[in-house]
Amino acid sequence: MILDRMSQVVAEALTRISDELTAEALRSELHERRELLLDAVMLVRESRLDIEARFRRSFTEVFQGRMFPGEARATDRAQQPMRELSLMSDDSLSDTLEVGRLAQRAGGALDPEQVLGIRARLAALIERDWFDEARHPASPDAIFEALRMALAELAPRAEVKTALLDAFEPHVSRSLNGVYEAVNDQLRAHHVLPRLRAQVQTASDVSRRAGAPDTASRSDTEPAVNASGAAVSMRTPPAAGASGGISGGTMSGTSQTGAAQTGWSGQVVAQYHDAMAQAQAGRPAGRRQMAQLLSNPAMFETDEGPLAPVGPPLVAVLTDLQRDHHSSQSPLSGPDIARHVRAQGTPLDQVTAEIVSLVFDYIYSDRRLPDPIKQQLLRLQVVAVKAALLDRGFFARRQHPIRRLIDRISELGVDPDQDLAAHGALVAGIAAIVDQVIAEFVTDLAVFEQGIAQVNTLGEQQAELRAQRLARAEREAALREAMALAQDEARTELERRMDQDVPAFVQDFLFSSWADVLARARCAPDASAGAQAWSVGLRAAEYLIWSVLPKQSDEIARLAAVLPGLMRGLNRGLDLLELPADARTGFFDALLRTHTRELEAAKKRSGSGSAPRATAVRLQADGTVGFAPDAAQAARPVSKSTVAAAWPASVQGLVRGQRLDLHEDGQRQTFKLAWISPARKLFILSRHPDETLTFDAQRMAEMLRAGTMSLSLEPITVERAIRRAASDEVLDTLTGAPTRTALQET
Repeated sequence: MILDRMSQVVAEALTRISDELTAEALRSELHERRELLLDAVMLVRESRLDIEARFRRSFTEVFQGRMFPGEARATDRAQQPMRELSLMSDDSLSDTLEVGRLAQRAGGALDPEQVLGIRARLAALIERDWFDEARHPASPDAIFEALRMALAELAPRAEVKTALLDAFEPHVSRSLNGVYEAVNDQLRAHHVLPRLRAQVQTASDVSRRAGAPDTASRSDTEPAVNASGAAVSMRTPPAAGASGGISGGTMSGTSQTGAAQTGWSGQVVAQYHDAMAQAQAGRPAGRRQMAQLLSNPAMFETDEGPLAPVGPPLVAVLTDLQRDHHSSQSPLSGPDIARHVRAQGTPLDQVTAEIVSLVFDYIYSDRRLPDPIKQQLLRLQVVAVKAALLDRGFFARRQHPIRRLIDRISELGVDPDQDLAAHGALVAGIAAIVDQVIAEFVTDLAVFEQGIAQVNTLGEQQAELRAQRLARAEREAALREAMALAQDEARTELERRMDQDVPAFVQDFLFSSWADVLARARCAPDASAGAQAWSVGLRAAEYLIWSVLPKQSDEIARLAAVLPGLMRGLNRGLDLLELPADARTGFFDALLRTHTRELEAAKKRSGSGSAPRATAVRLQADGTVGFAPDAAQAARPVSKSTVAAAWPASVQGLVRGQRLDLHEDGQRQTFKLAWISPARKLFILSRHPDETLTFDAQRMAEMLRAGTMSLSLEPITVERAIRRAASDEVLDTLTGAPTRTALQET
């Protein structure tokens, strides 16, 4: 009930957070803060469902760990792999302070009576003393810790994570009292501490708690509270017939204290037998518990335990099935394999086979995997069942060779650059590798290592072919980036020489057409000739700027002398561009009119006695025009330089090889980020057979922010499939292992 209500709070908060953060970003005057908030908005929009699912999982983990702390200590090492996706350590000081800050803020809005009730009643359910105020299973601290874990698994920048946690806080604070009240009402209705009575705790009570347990006091004393309503001591009578042990698949002993244990302790063995009994009875919860046990690395730290080795007759049966179907493209189904296992195997063998089948069902349900790849993966199912029976650590070992083989094939299968046609070279190569694995695997896992090496070789061969196809696009993009960088440099130099009195049409000409002329000079194949052309081009720009600035009468003759050469130089430069004739004619006509007006104005200034205003470009004593960088300027024109600032983290964080989804006209196409220019100004996306798209950084950032481009979700790996088999709610809604059809509908 708590999980469902808190998940609803998080879901409703996510609906509002996007608009709230967007509004805050628009109000922010700091560029860095604005980009940070917009990155947080993008994360919410792209990963909303993922955040909700991760919160449910994380909160379940935190809640169970606090509800049964003894069990949590005993299995802490086993649970560590479940947290490996997190980029932050759970005991990090900064994380602790951050969660504490948010929890304290939320706690200030809570009703003390509701807090007291939930602390006492949750403790009563498991026959223990009251929970500490900040450490009960549904405390604000627990909720924000779960949110932190959920966001950390998505690996955003620390600042983005903090911004999202801050955005969640008011929604959690407003809703938590209602959650507590509903839970307290529900527990009271079921006669769990319907009345809390105030009681003063004495020093003897404290000493008694520090020593041996007082069973008489424990049996007839209700929760004790002080006058303010804050808990002082919580004691609850044991339920009738309570005897500890395992109930409902959850380990709950009469004592939750003591040294942490790892491996196959007595409690874990009891849990194993309980889970096995439930799984054998066809209960999904039992199968889930078995998946949790078998995927727990701590269970395999010693050889002691109830996991007996598989019998030779079953291995022989599965080997025969391999040989009978090794060349067939119609693989055995999970139920077919399970039938053979039931005939020859133990209950543990049967449950192992069912969980392997469930893992393959999850992989099969992944719509990102193309059908030809799924078909080859399904052919490995009988091999995977036998490998899991031979090595009971199959579910716990991420580096198990057949798991790595399946994941490597899946990785190639979702590569947009690959030819995934049923009769293409890649699929044919994978089919041949699968044939070999099925034909050769008896009991030696080295067969899978050989298969991994062959798949890697196949992938490298395909990568070489793609590289040849992309070579031309990369060369063109590199030239475009070099031109863009040279244009930025040219505009920067031109802006340094600009003056407030330069007419707008001359500014536009210099920042567009003439910047292109200079960029071509900078990118010339002959570096020496290019450097000379760059210098000549800047000199021409300086003469053009000087020619349109206000002049004294004594400068009229010099202007008339330089105009013919200036016009020739400008025309020679424009000849390098594909500038339309009417645009060129329009510019020179406007320039002629400006010069005519300036000559007339200069004649009128004769004898005015006013000193000329200092400009960056001026006529020198020797009659030449030069640039004085340190000249004082009364004002500068509006900047037209396009030198790019640092692009948002959404673009800076992209790496080569990532898959990106483009959403257009209701359709989604997946591309691979095949190339990133050295300056990260240009990005090439590729897709089989020969489609390539090139975007600059600004366009990429705009598309990512607008949602027309997004990071593609990763395929379901064996690890993720095992996790889902151990925790997915689909199991609670189905009577047995979910079929492929049921999974697809879900």
